[in-house]
Amino acid sequence: DSVEIAFCANAIAEIRNALENTPQLRKYHTVSQEAERLGYSDKTVRNLLKEKRAPHFVIGSDLRIDPVAMDEWMDANCALGKSTQSSQRSQK
Repeated sequence: DSVEIAFCANAIAEIRNALENTPQLRKYHTVSQEAERLGYSDKTVRNLLKEKRAPHFVIGSDLRIDPVAMDEWMDANCALGKSTQSSQRSQK
């Protein structure tokens, strides 16, 4: 009996370790999910994707967005947009 208990405890520890070290699967959003997350309208997000300005991919006729890639893209592009706008205003 003690051998079985020790075996079970080791097996449980191995399973727990495997689960804790399993890489997380990325979750991709629909346009609606991403729009809600960002606080934009669906139309605004679709326009960003349509203009190929924001990262996305297509599965059949469905658009999918990686929220991590979108955040990185927004950090890089929104900062540029703000600085460009402010420099244009100062030139006027």
